[in-house]
Amino acid sequence: MTSKQLIEENYKSMCEKQIAKNEDYGNSAFEDIEVLGRKIPAIDACLSRMSDKIKRLQSNELKVDETIDDTLVDLVGYIVIYNILKSK
Repeated sequence: MTSKQLIEENYKSMCEKQIAKNEDYGNSAFEDIEVLGRKIPAIDACLSRMSDKIKRLQSNELKVDETIDDTLVDLVGYIVIYNILKSK
């Protein structure tokens, strides 16, 4: 398999996982959230989620039921969502 094919296959797999997660969570990553009566724009919440994923990777210890691969897929997904939100 060529590098191009490997990249395409990897992106396709991540895309399928991200679409499934988005459907499971009801598109919530694209919506503003309210925390303690304060409205948090979706783009800021997305940055916070990315930060959480990076911290999880840096800790070298996953204390949740999530593999490193799951965390990486989530991080890529949030990067894609951030890119969509910033273009709105």
